[in-house]
Amino acid sequence: MAKILVIDDDEDFRKMIRILLELNKYTVETAEDGYKGLEKIKNGEYDLILLDVMMPGMTGIDVCYAIRIKNPEIPIVLLTAKGEKEDLVTGINAGANDYITKPFETEVLLAKIKSLIRLKELQDELKRTNKLLENLATTDGLTGIYNHRFFYEKLNEEFERSKRYNSFLSLIMFDFDFFKKINDRYGHVVGDSVLVEMSKIVLSNIRKNDIFARYGGEEFVLLLPHTNALGAIHEAERIRKAIESHHFQHIEKRGDVTISLGIVTFPSKYINQPEDMVKLADAALYEAKRLGRNRAVHYEDMEKSNINVQ
Repeated sequence: MAKILVIDDDEDFRKMIRILLELNKYTVETAEDGYKGLEKIKNGEYDLILLDVMMPGMTGIDVCYAIRIKNPEIPIVLLTAKGEKEDLVTGINAGANDYITKPFETEVLLAKIKSLIRLKELQDELKRTNKLLENLATTDGLTGIYNHRFFYEKLNEEFERSKRYNSFLSLIMFDFDFFKKINDRYGHVVGDSVLVEMSKIVLSNIRKNDIFARYGGEEFVLLLPHTNALGAIHEAERIRKAIESHHFQHIEKRGDVTISLGIVTFPSKYINQPEDMVKLADAALYEAKRLGRNRAVHYEDMEKSNINVQ
């Protein structure tokens, strides 16, 4: 049921319009002046506003301007006793969608309300559809986290920001140890459930502005803005331990599921472009596997150890 807010200083009019609208199956709230109307809008959601132009203290035009600052899409119908062209032009310029002159014909008012509410419903539906399409384009279908495509968009964006402001940017790349054995022993359905469960664990251990994505298969990436090498290593270890200590559903015992992680941090003399971060993180991941798995390795530590990775 659509919800309408009536802002008018005439008490008799407010009572009359409430009865009319409620008889036509609308939910109605009223406010006796612009200030109280704005307070209601701040604390509630409405599908349409009926707004009197001539009110003491704060005119309907002022209220209309104030509404449009934070509510650009809610339909507004101006109520005016004058019907003068200047008032109507000013109101439309303030952001009103339509107007009606008092006294009005009931059928005309109801028709305008119905039309504007229907238009808002269509706009809301379009926004939901666009949001869904956006999510499909950026989200991994299995785990619900970001996908490979979105990761690269954010990597390029954060890399340029890091260069511009001379701030740290770290990347963790990780995958499961012996994941094929999990699939072979328990089946791919269980393997998929492990990926989903792991994603939830990681999400609960990262910051809001960190970008967590599925890179492909059982390989994942975590982009950490404003995070130096020490912070990235700490983050990687926290995630590694959280997964190692978690008892995954359908898996025989705790500790059967582990991950290896490769870490890289920019700025670095080894990094000139965003793709270098992926390449070096992958090299560090490979080294973590070589050293026995279930561990995190930072690329800089590899270089200090004179490990040559092409």
